[in-house]
Amino acid sequence: MANPATVSKTWQHGLGVGLVAGLLDALLIGLSEPASSVWLLTQSVIAWTLMGWVVFATDSGFRPIIHGMFITVLLNLPWYIQFSLLAGHLEHLLPLIGMSLVFGAAFSWAKWYLNKHG
Repeated sequence: MANPATVSKTWQHGLGVGLVAGLLDALLIGLSEPASSVWLLTQSVIAWTLMGWVVFATDSGFRPIIHGMFITVLLNLPWYIQFSLLAGHLEHLLPLIGMSLVFGAAFSWAKWYLNKHG
């Protein structure tokens, strides 16, 4: 049986780190595309918040940094298709993948750091 304190920290840390990433992404979207809808920004915050939690709550067996990057790229595949391929904006694909890799690595680092110090 899992330790309730550890489970609680996983939820708090994962959702908290994900929320920070989501707010940062929404800020970047809002600055680069001022006409973006509130729904798009909200969708981004929710998606990153949940991805942060998934990275904290799972263990793929990969090295920690690879784990976070793998999870975020995997979970972002629908976004890559929607916002680059289907929308006809292939120039968005590399920035989307880059953001996934950066946030995935940050989630992994935060998971390591908070599990060690928090």
